[in-house]
Amino acid sequence: MRIRQIQYFLQNLLTVVILFSTIVGLTSCVSNSLSKKNIISSKHKNLTKFDIHLDSIIASKKAKDYVIRGSSLQMREQYAEAILEFQMALRYDTSAVIYYALAKNYTSLAKFDLAAENARIAIQIDSSFIPALELLADIYNNSDRSDEANEIYEKIVELEPENKGYIFALAQSCEIRNPRRAEELYLQLLIGEEDEGTLYTLAQLYRRNKQYEKYIFTLERLYSVTSDNRVAYMLVNSYLRQQNYDKAIELSFKLEQSLPSDDIEDYYQVISSSLLDNSDSLLLATPSITNYLEKLSHRHSFEWRYYYNNGLLASRIEKQQLAETFFKRAISLDTTIELPLRLAAYYLQRKNYEATIELLVTFENLFPLEARIPLYIGIAFSGINKYDLAIPFLKKSILLNNENIDGWAQLGIAYDHLNISDSSDLAYENALKIDSSNALINNNYAYSLSIRNLKLSRALEMASTAINAQPNNSSYLDTFGWVHFQLGNYKEALENLIKASTNTESSATILEHLGDAYLKNGNVDQAISTYRKALEKSPDRRSLFERLENIYK
Repeated sequence: MRIRQIQYFLQNLLTVVILFSTIVGLTSCVSNSLSKKNIISSKHKNLTKFDIHLDSIIASKKAKDYVIRGSSLQMREQYAEAILEFQMALRYDTSAVIYYALAKNYTSLAKFDLAAENARIAIQIDSSFIPALELLADIYNNSDRSDEANEIYEKIVELEPENKGYIFALAQSCEIRNPRRAEELYLQLLIGEEDEGTLYTLAQLYRRNKQYEKYIFTLERLYSVTSDNRVAYMLVNSYLRQQNYDKAIELSFKLEQSLPSDDIEDYYQVISSSLLDNSDSLLLATPSITNYLEKLSHRHSFEWRYYYNNGLLASRIEKQQLAETFFKRAISLDTTIELPLRLAAYYLQRKNYEATIELLVTFENLFPLEARIPLYIGIAFSGINKYDLAIPFLKKSILLNNENIDGWAQLGIAYDHLNISDSSDLAYENALKIDSSNALINNNYAYSLSIRNLKLSRALEMASTAINAQPNNSSYLDTFGWVHFQLGNYKEALENLIKASTNTESSATILEHLGDAYLKNGNVDQAISTYRKALEKSPDRRSLFERLENIYK
């Protein structure tokens, strides 16, 4: 027998068994159906009981023959032909099982309306006929009539209250429309038995309904039964989603005893990546991270990302020595410049300028054509106010890539701080040739011109470009307000400088400018108050003392 035939035989075994078991009883029910079908005509009214019994035997045999042929055709997947045979059988017997057989074959032909009609007739004849009930429930489920399917499954469970398969089927049918009932049924199945399939299905029900605490609790139950690594992976991810990092770390340590080294490293990568997505304050409030990183620092890996991510994590919880251990191992595994540049960018972001310089100077000779190395070094020197040292590196970066807009912008800043205005203006102009709409460059160049009280119309135009790009940027609002101040537009200056001071933690420069604007608008008391706030931020700022002295004269 071919594999397809075997599979089909198994699928339809229940139907055939039911049909053949019913054939034996056809004789007893035929006598009832004969009168309905008028098989014995009125002219035979004087027949003896023996004659009627003989006709019943003949009818029973005919029904049996049709059922056998129909079942054989059904086994060969000749559903339409099988239906004809079962319909012929109905001439001699109207038992529920034949209507059920018709329903099965109509279902196989995807004629679900006819299938449902025959299944309902079977149930009308025998309301406790479970195969017909099951079939009708399946038809309803496949026709998006889940409420009606649920009602039938409830009836089946009522008929077979101890049958766990029926309870499970009812629970699955209830999951969408009545998840509480589904939960109740699954929990009923779990009384006295930690069944893996039921636990998994219940866990997924909780997950879909966003009941994450119950989801995790059920996964924990499942894991205690199976110790399956796939369940452990779901648990770790669930702990991470709920920010229960201590439990995620604890479980990952346990898995070291059962998982290969590469697999457990994947777990650690997932945990570290998840931790990095959180704020520093949350990381610092999770005590197990330190122990986690110390343990991981003793593991060997061939993957630089493993060391790099853990180095970032250690840095963010202020374990710098541990961070450097990870970073050095990461760099030793990477033969390209991408990792050192990524690490340098991280140092710059955290204003760790010395570490940036120390890292990149070791790679400058190894990658002499990489423009980002001198650019980052130049930015780092600017960050520690060593602009004279920054300029050669920034020039080298531009020499390697003349379209390097960041190099030109940083060079303009460096020259500006050194009061080498011509070179600063030239650098800004070159940057704007590359991108005339760059907000940062427009802002910085405009501010430089406003401080020198030069080209104020051009400065206002550039400051407007910056503000249009980032209307809530305090530095840009300060520049825009100060250009208006230099132009004598004191009302507009005050309006924008107030915005600049309220958008964020105000710098002493912004407050000094705001004080000047208050003073020009005739609000002396507010100017004094603002200058004093600026002094709190910068107690040695000589210009503030001079302004206050001039007011009190």
